[in-house]
Amino acid sequence: GAELLALDVDEVWNVQGVRTSEREHAEAVEKVSDKTLTPTPAAVVEAMKPFLKANLVSAKLMAAALERALDGPRWEILEALLQKGVVVSLATCPLLLPTLIEHHQFQLIAKLVLQLKDVSADALASILRACLPPASQHAAAAAALKRAADHRKALMHKCLEKAEATEAGSKKRRHASRLAAAVVLTTQGFTPAQLLLHTAIAARTDMLQTTAAVRTLPVEAVLQLLEYARKMTNLYAVRLPEDAPALCKKMGLPLPHARRVVEFAAQCIDPHFTRLAMLPSARGVVAALQQAVDKQVKTCTQLSPLMGSVEHLKTQRSLPTTQDATQATRYCIEMLTLS
Repeated sequence: GAELLALDVDEVWNVQGVRTSEREHAEAVEKVSDKTLTPTPAAVVEAMKPFLKANLVSAKLMAAALERALDGPRWEILEALLQKGVVVSLATCPLLLPTLIEHHQFQLIAKLVLQLKDVSADALASILRACLPPASQHAAAAAALKRAADHRKALMHKCLEKAEATEAGSKKRRHASRLAAAVVLTTQGFTPAQLLLHTAIAARTDMLQTTAAVRTLPVEAVLQLLEYARKMTNLYAVRLPEDAPALCKKMGLPLPHARRVVEFAAQCIDPHFTRLAMLPSARGVVAALQQAVDKQVKTCTQLSPLMGSVEHLKTQRSLPTTQDATQATRYCIEMLTLS
């Protein structure tokens, strides 16, 4: 019994059941922290490989690696951690996001946002300010904004080339075409700053955190957010498929869902309502956003009578029996007649 207890205390298990000792973890933390043992980013990544491969990285090891990544900074270390999907919280390294913003590392911020389980109001506000810098700071961020936009455009062309190279009429061709369409629609016609807003608004935050973040922004930034929401709402109402965020995520491109876009717009208006109502330049933006939302509502209203038949068409499932359809009460009269 004593031996079993000692074994339990001395060992750590990850979710896949891979076992490692606390001593091995302590040695890894010391090695990652010691610049004489790991003088280069490649050496740091090499020291962490066994733990990254087993998806077993303790908070101490993560903190040590992130500190080394910010020392210099050495973005290769952070790239390796993000590639493994182990950076799920900013609490491990509070300086991570501010440092990325300071160095305008927008591509790394996008990868980080895709992994974070929760983004605080302060963190969201920082990302939004980085995406929408004031005029006095725009020149410093312009080059970085353009690099991030060029990166997304390069991925867009890659998706188009892949779709064209796939066998016509095949299932892979249809999937590649849907992916390419989603990336193209959410890239063309957007400014570099608006492309970064895909990342900010896709961040996992609740309504209270979002409202608190937006409350700290100047009204000029809020108008830019509302204009972004108008564009995205129009796209979702007419051309952009509902699963576009999931498709774009496969390419490492964050994209907010349609519901998130509309909710975000409401949370922008709520804390700034008085100023927006008194600002003449805001009337046109708000009116255009309302028209976009009305179009979305109209589209959804027209589709709602179809109920379960839309899902059947999308997934190519067989039609239900009349008895099953009647009991489920999710099918239209036309589908009951066909069955």
